[in-house]
Amino acid sequence: MCEFFSCIVTKTKDVFYHDNSNCHDEIISHYKLNDGVDGQLRQLFARVEITPPNGDVFQPVEKWNFRIDETVLLNWFTEKHKKSCMVVLENYLSKYLILDQTVEEIREGRYWLKNSTVKSMRDNSTVEFMYDNSTIEHMQDNSTVKYLHDNSTVESMEDNSTVEFMQANSTVKSMRNNSTVEYMRDNSTIESMYDNSTVEYMRDNSTIESMYDNSKLKWREENEKINKAILGDIPQFRENKPEYSGYMITAY
Repeated sequence: MCEFFSCIVTKTKDVFYHDNSNCHDEIISHYKLNDGVDGQLRQLFARVEITPPNGDVFQPVEKWNFRIDETVLLNWFTEKHKKSCMVVLENYLSKYLILDQTVEEIREGRYWLKNSTVKSMRDNSTVEFMYDNSTIEHMQDNSTVKYLHDNSTVESMEDNSTVEFMQANSTVKSMRNNSTVEYMRDNSTIESMYDNSTVEYMRDNSTIESMYDNSKLKWREENEKINKAILGDIPQFRENKPEYSGYMITAY
């Protein structure tokens, strides 16, 4: 399985990576690299993975784990090839790690936030992780947040924007249009849902404070105790008249 950060390094020390993918095959296809062998049966390039300790991308790069993801011995690979990969990683992180900053707008690429604010996410931009007290003020288009952790907040979601996973004390304040939260757990909270917004799954002490229009809450596994608690906590449901479709609850 390919992990972040994945790249390809050639015998000539050229390094290739993809802004939005950890997959070596996608990198090879994107750059049309020759995945063959030379006349002496030595592979022409190496698949490399450089992974952060405990998944913490904000750790210094010298603490990251370097691994050659090949089944054959590459006699040509040297410390200079490794150094070329590490330099590319450092340059990548300098662009996409946002630490203790305020950024006006992101439109492409994938980012990691820690104690930072992004005022606007647009187009197909992605935030992989939000840590500590990070905030995104507005998400729109096809923007995505994959993991919302700690006390992080998304203030507004519109269009087809998505939050894949909420946990700890994270908050989404407002969801509109076709925005989606896929999974909520711990003490995560959504304050208001409107239009066709959707939450796929909730567990633990997660909360939706109000639902309007055609907004939906779905369950993928039965948990009657959570169902009853949620119904009791949403004043916008007509008393004793929620609509069910399987484990779906639809606001009036």
